[in-house]
Amino acid sequence: MLINLLVLIVVFITAFLGGYLVSHRNKTFLSLDPTTDSVVHNVANWGGISLLFIALLGVISLFLQNSIFIIIVLLIATVVATTIQFILFNHLKIK
Repeated sequence: MLINLLVLIVVFITAFLGGYLVSHRNKTFLSLDPTTDSVVHNVANWGGISLLFIALLGVISLFLQNSIFIIIVLLIATVVATTIQFILFNHLKIK
């Protein structure tokens, strides 16, 4: 039961981050401008889509109740979200 709650929390977080990145593909966010920086644009585009896909996999894993699949989804969500944040943080220009 506790693992289902954890997966549900991860689904909400990844869906929110993925939706935020996809909706800000052409808008400035966190002082990052995806219209001028191609790396930020690609991270916002593909990172957002991949996070939404991982959220979908999380929902599927809740219905399947397969422990190995749940662990894989949680691991992939952690690695992808951390990588996206690391790349965006490296392109953050502090003024």
